[in-house]
Amino acid sequence: MNNLTAAVLRSSFTHLDERIAKHRSVYFNIKQSLVSKNIQHIEDIPYAFKSYDSLQFRIVNKSDDQIKEFLKKVNGDGIPMIVFSQDKDNARLFSNWKYIKNSTEELEALNQTKQFVSNVTDLRLSYMLSKEEAIGLGEIIS
Repeated sequence: MNNLTAAVLRSSFTHLDERIAKHRSVYFNIKQSLVSKNIQHIEDIPYAFKSYDSLQFRIVNKSDDQIKEFLKKVNGDGIPMIVFSQDKDNARLFSNWKYIKNSTEELEALNQTKQFVSNVTDLRLSYMLSKEEAIGLGEIIS
């Protein structure tokens, strides 16, 4: 880290608690408004404190094609949501990693992982959304 980067980061520390509180508010407002038989919320780890700058949930009771259509509609409404297994730029998805060995054992384990996240969405959240905007966003997604 150079001095310029450190100076920029250090000045943002004074706003950290406020931003975390805003992210958490947006997250919980959207989550409460996501009411659909096709949405399954992912449980939090009880002992972890999260800033909630993104929201993940599973799309259930839908085929891969239906999930793609859902994503196309949501993206068409201007909501930048992804499905983990379908995003070619997602650094958290192992199949986008260039350094994985191609042993059969590793690929079998990783394919189980890919299947596990095949219906998990990711939505980055802006801390600048108002309560009404966050609830509206959840209603659009539902």
